[in-house]
Amino acid sequence: MKPKKPKNKLPLMLLRILEDSSYTLGFNDKLRPKDLSHQKSESHLQIECFRWLATMFVATEDLRFYLPFSVPNGGERNIKVASTMKAEGVKSGVPDIMIPYAHTSPDNKPRTNYGLFIELKVKSNKPSKEQVSWSQMLDSQGYRCVLINHLDDFKFEILRLFGYEEEPTQSE
Repeated sequence: MKPKKPKNKLPLMLLRILEDSSYTLGFNDKLRPKDLSHQKSESHLQIECFRWLATMFVATEDLRFYLPFSVPNGGERNIKVASTMKAEGVKSGVPDIMIPYAHTSPDNKPRTNYGLFIELKVKSNKPSKEQVSWSQMLDSQGYRCVLINHLDDFKFEILRLFGYEEEPTQSE
């Protein structure tokens, strides 16, 4: 017999994310991401970032928290998958996360940015030459690029981007 899914008031587009075992539902159906702070890879940092975005989307119902997406440009793959991805247009050095949200630059540049790109690094990892080149090229085209190495830094950049002075706690 197939188990019944709990009745949920969450938007349909989040149900797939929540079916992932990466999340637990706490009391009052509040979404709680599993703690990955003991993990130190860039992949785990990226997972933490997207889990936080999902919790913010649920808490605020602000669709801007649903805009960010990852760019599949890293990771270890077999030669066939890697060559297929390269043929599909994957390029070395492209930042990890893109947020297609036009905004006024918070770094005192007199312009509107067309979006935000985020490169994730952990520990003492530094951007490659290709990553620095992409960041410079994207910046010259009107995109803001930031280097993030901690979930708190990610939260700060996203909240600042969307105009929140502090982290929201619930939908009004």
